[in-house]
Amino acid sequence: MKRLLSFLLSVTLLIGILPTGVFAEEIAETELTKTASAEESVPETGTAEEDTTQSEVTEESVQEAGTAEEDTTQSEDAAMKPAVQTQEEKGAAEPKDNAIYLLKPQGNQPMVMPTQPTGTLVDELELKDPIAPINGEAPVSTIIETTQYTGTITWEGDFATDGENSGVFEPDSEYKATIALTPKDGYTFVGLSSDAFTIPGATSVTNDADSGTITATFQSPWYGYITDGHGLAAYSMNDYGDGVFDIIGTTNDQWEGTTYANDGYGTVLQQEGEDPIRLRDRGKVGEEVDMGNNIFLTVQPRFSEKGEFIFVDYIIENKGNIPVVVSVGSHADIEIAGNDTAPIKKFPDGRGFKMTNGEEGEDFRQFNFFGKGTVGVNSVDTYWFGYYSEARANVFNQVEEDSLIGTDSGMAYSWKNRTIAPGAKINLSVSQGTGEAEKWVSKPPIKKPPVQEPKEYTVSYDMNNGVTTKPDEVYIEGETMILSNPGNLVNMDLLFDGWLINDVKYQPGDTVVISEDIVIKAIWKEVESNEGGGIELAIDPPAELKKVEKPKEAFFDVKPEDWFYEDVINAFEKGWMKGTSEKYFSPEISITRAMIVTILYRIESEPTPPQSAPFSDIDSDAYYADAVAWAYANKIVEGANGIFNPDGMITREQMSAILYRYAKYKGYDITADGELNFKDANEISEYAITPMTWAVGKALLTGIDENTLAPGGETTRAQAATIFSRFARDITK
Repeated sequence: MKRLLSFLLSVTLLIGILPTGVFAEEIAETELTKTASAEESVPETGTAEEDTTQSEVTEESVQEAGTAEEDTTQSEDAAMKPAVQTQEEKGAAEPKDNAIYLLKPQGNQPMVMPTQPTGTLVDELELKDPIAPINGEAPVSTIIETTQYTGTITWEGDFATDGENSGVFEPDSEYKATIALTPKDGYTFVGLSSDAFTIPGATSVTNDADSGTITATFQSPWYGYITDGHGLAAYSMNDYGDGVFDIIGTTNDQWEGTTYANDGYGTVLQQEGEDPIRLRDRGKVGEEVDMGNNIFLTVQPRFSEKGEFIFVDYIIENKGNIPVVVSVGSHADIEIAGNDTAPIKKFPDGRGFKMTNGEEGEDFRQFNFFGKGTVGVNSVDTYWFGYYSEARANVFNQVEEDSLIGTDSGMAYSWKNRTIAPGAKINLSVSQGTGEAEKWVSKPPIKKPPVQEPKEYTVSYDMNNGVTTKPDEVYIEGETMILSNPGNLVNMDLLFDGWLINDVKYQPGDTVVISEDIVIKAIWKEVESNEGGGIELAIDPPAELKKVEKPKEAFFDVKPEDWFYEDVINAFEKGWMKGTSEKYFSPEISITRAMIVTILYRIESEPTPPQSAPFSDIDSDAYYADAVAWAYANKIVEGANGIFNPDGMITREQMSAILYRYAKYKGYDITADGELNFKDANEISEYAITPMTWAVGKALLTGIDENTLAPGGETTRAQAATIFSRFARDITK
């Protein structure tokens, strides 16, 4: 019977017939009891001894369960009997594995059982939402929903009360936020320790144990400063004066300035051959400012993704029609924690420097400048620190010392001699911020390339049937490259239209952060008739060469005083050659064998070749495929060993040979009556002796000086334009 009673009691607890739902701490009046241990309940002699306390509990429990049978005797098998212990004893003795806890009711109150927590304990304990006060804006009322909970926010503090701005945050004020989190199905806060949550940017964060209600306090930024809601950094624009920005950050729950008296950072821009111009003399931070000669500058602070840093962007645009060489930089009288003589030290990897108010590891503050090798930063050409009054004069100078101690300090940084093509725009960036020394030493603010073994990536170019003289480049992971202007590209009858990287189109002046090996592919577009001033494909028979007038929009790199000016303009207007872009001709770039053949093919109005050329290196889809096939069929080109080498730079003797054969194909005079009185005449290949004699005799080719013919030298685009102009004028008569 006693065993049956124990069994029924266990079943009763398992099926939940007994009232449940209250924890022991919530019903302090009840007494927690537990059946005595077998050693206490059963005498050593083994005789059954009545325990009235036990019978009281078991009788009431069984009757509550509806059991009609009463058994006040004690089990002979002590192991089958639940043990009893008071609440005080509970803390002193560990229960048996089969122990059952009961709450002894007081008086006639029904007995209750403690509820066990259900669900997974919430572990998303950092609220990363940008909820910190933003001066002049209304408070946030909800948090961003997570996989584990939702939440609402109520605020207390001195909010603005004036008209339209009523209810917005005021500068330099303390606010308290009560954040009520609601767990989603399957999650619970029961078991959570007190003060478990963290909120970046809050000055204090508390919560009770087993609770999802959080109390957080915040300090709004000073008057005139803007934050992003993370409450970690802020900046001002034009507050101290036009053209000046300032940066502050939070450390030890306080906003800290980075410049003396919050005077901020001044900016200067210098164009090649001219004096530096202060931004504050021309305009404001955050606005596009005309800096003269069609150069426009925009200085704009912005926040890093998590608001820990301030990036400062310098956007320079050339709205003129000639390239301009520009240098730009900023300077300031700096401090940290009100100490403008705090020691300054370069970072070991050369990325920038830090100004620390105290030794590393102590609970002091630190100002950080990152100008190189940092994600989101375009490497500066110079950075400097020294005596504060000399900062502006050293904007474009590089500091040599590794540290500075005990000096009222200033800083500066710059990008020097950046060439900006007409119509191009470049974006240059640095990052700055504050932080506790220990925190910043152990956890750098921005991911950086490894110092000891930096990860390197290769940037290569696919000219897409064009030509470049620019080799592959190597970048450190996280570095930013500025895409070049199209002045070093060329393609027949096509205009440069941008770059393609991973199926995304970019223009010259755009920036790309390097995180892998990449191939930059040139994009070309066909020339419309109104872009090139008309295209004349035929020069046979030619009319008398007319005086060439400068096109309405001349190439920036072809000037009237250049020796090749008229010939380049003539080749362009005749449609024989196009610019490498709408504004550049690139006269000094070497021209390829495929391009020369294509020019002749265009002149011939692109006849259909009888068959493809028997060269293994000619892709049937290449723009020059039909041109090479036509030239080969008419014995204008020959190739060697089954290859044509279309992308090879054409030499002066090869150019002579091709034109000589073309003249023969056309039935022009090919009498070789020139003299090769050059000191390097013996360097001419045997196959090219007659063609070069003819070319020199017809004045198509001249020496690069009085004694040098340079038969193996490459032919530039300017030289090719000149040769074709002379050919049209003198050979086709």
